[in-house]
Amino acid sequence: MYGGLFKGTDWRGVKEVFINEGSGWAEATKAVQKVADMAEANGVDFVEGDVENLVLTLNGDCLGVLTKDGRTFRADKIILSTGAGTAKLLADSAPQMHHILAGDRITAAAVVSGHAKLSKAEYESIKHIPVFDHAVGELLGAVLPLTADSILKFYVDVTLKNTRLHESSGYMISAPPNESDQAQNNFLKSLQEECDRVMKGIFGKIAEDFKFDSFRMCWDGITPNQDFIISAHPRCENLYIATGGSFHGWKFLPIIGEYVVKMLDGKLDADLVKRWAWDRNQKGIAQKKFIPKPEL
Repeated sequence: MYGGLFKGTDWRGVKEVFINEGSGWAEATKAVQKVADMAEANGVDFVEGDVENLVLTLNGDCLGVLTKDGRTFRADKIILSTGAGTAKLLADSAPQMHHILAGDRITAAAVVSGHAKLSKAEYESIKHIPVFDHAVGELLGAVLPLTADSILKFYVDVTLKNTRLHESSGYMISAPPNESDQAQNNFLKSLQEECDRVMKGIFGKIAEDFKFDSFRMCWDGITPNQDFIISAHPRCENLYIATGGSFHGWKFLPIIGEYVVKMLDGKLDADLVKRWAWDRNQKGIAQKKFIPKPEL
């Protein structure tokens, strides 16, 4: 199958293989750009800026957001789709209003991805590769189909967190590094070596000469049971939360907006209101491997 591409894979511990020939893969950059173009065509104005904090009243109601360059944007409804930065943003905005903070509802977590630019011969050797996920034993990782410019994208299925004391609130919070571009390209050598180990465990000899050209830390906000949070904040008037992708939210890009709008309009089905609420029962885990344990 696939031209013997996986004949060198480490199959120890594998009892069965699941193949879904109806699955698909989409390039993120082009998909997001298409959505942005359609939004603009329908009257949406995009404004760029780094958010400093939410603008709150003394009672804790939300009025808008303040950007780092001093601009204030006010609205009747403020929606946070801030992923891995959600917990820190709330703590920065209301450090002494503990009833507004995220607590354990959402945690910043990261996976490591590596990119390898392949030669023409290397490209030809694996050009028919499907999405492949090796999820048993000590070999946890996945590889994506080659891009049009011959880049192999690969990630390790081990999530990390970055827990630090948030001094003004007194809470321990996991958040991406407070550096330019979230320090996405600053890597410990051990993480690079883990990428290489897992990639070669999946491909075997065919990948002996493959070399990673770059690495990236990919952050997301993960909830304890990996369901989304699509909800009004029950203790902060005018504030709404639409986040908690939990490393599987991307596939909902074409349809997720419909549910956010229904939430804003009070028309979301009762079972989804309960399932995606800010305050909810967090029991149940979809994928234990994505719950972060090691610290960055």
